Amino acid sequence: MANELVKERSRCDFDINELSVLLAGGHEIYEEHKKLFDDMGKYSETANHFGFYAMTPDEQQQDLWRRLKFMHQHPEL
Repeated sequence: MANELVKERSRCDFDINELSVLLAGGHEIYEEHKKLFDDMGKYSETANHFGFYAMTPDEQQQDLWRRLKFMHQHPEL
C-alpha cells in the first residue's frame, strides 16, 4: 500500500473496521466477504491485476465472472 495512504488512514478519528462491518450489513456478512476476498487474493487465477483498471466496464464484469466461476469450480480452495 502507498505510504501516503497508510499515513492518511492512521489519522482517522473513527474505527475503520466498525465502518466496514456497518457497510457490509453486519459482522457475519463482513466476515464472509473478508474470507472470500482473502481467498481470491491467494491464487493467480482470481487475484486482482493492474490490467483490470484498463478494461471497459463490460470487460471488468466478464473478468469478475471468470474469477467467480473459478472459485465455484474449485470449492476446495
